Amino acid sequence: MAVAASPNPFSDAPVLILEPHFDDAALSCASLLERESPIDVLTVFGGEPNPPVRGHWDEICGFADSREALAARRAEQAAAFARSSHRLASLPVLERQYVERRADSDRSAIAEAVEGWAARNSGGLVALPAGAGWQAPGLVRRLARLVGRDRIRPHPEHVFVRDAALSALGPEWTPLLYEELPYLTGGTADRAAREVAAREDRRATLVGAQVNRETKARRIARYVSQVPQISPPGGRLDDPSVLPAIERFWVLER
Repeated sequence: MAVAASPNPFSDAPVLILEPHFDDAALSCASLLERESPIDVLTVFGGEPNPPVRGHWDEICGFADSREALAARRAEQAAAFARSSHRLASLPVLERQYVERRADSDRSAIAEAVEGWAARNSGGLVALPAGAGWQAPGLVRRLARLVGRDRIRPHPEHVFVRDAALSALGPEWTPLLYEELPYLTGGTADRAAREVAAREDRRATLVGAQVNRETKARRIARYVSQVPQISPPGGRLDDPSVLPAIERFWVLER
């Protein structure tokens, strides 16, 4: 689907970017973050296990345990937004790597946060992860793995956050879906946006926003622990030439 690019199509409205992890807004919503007026960035998985544990992603990134990992990631987030007017906050929800299964209270915490922000910001936009990545039947995915052609799939935690937030927004609200890096390297979010729109009885309108790739790359570079792990083969996401020139969003309208 062709999409016309706009410098910043959402420049006037109050905006909440709901990001699952401490780098998702920088990776996927740079065109929103370029505006001067403050945006609220709420990180969902900001909870810390007690006692500390070592999750699989902590191990991949070289952290000793969750305490060290979360301290580093919070510091990276603060550095990435150090010269901006945007407001940062987080929820005490644990990442999936730290829990055996999701609790109902996790969904409630997301819904309550979104409801509270919406009540304070009439007419605002709530930006949610769309669920980009490769979608294919299980048999196809297994065959792809066998022949070494597997691709990055939608992150289940992104889908969880998206759906929990959507459940909290009434029909008077117009949610915004953002297409996520690095998952869109496996597949665009077009299908996910269509499916969400149909489920919510809405119409998904695609909007493209131009990105200052140099500025975006500098912000991404602050996430030192993550960039090597999430960058595509043969490139790094803190290299402007690797980044898409346009970020894509879907406005879910009634």
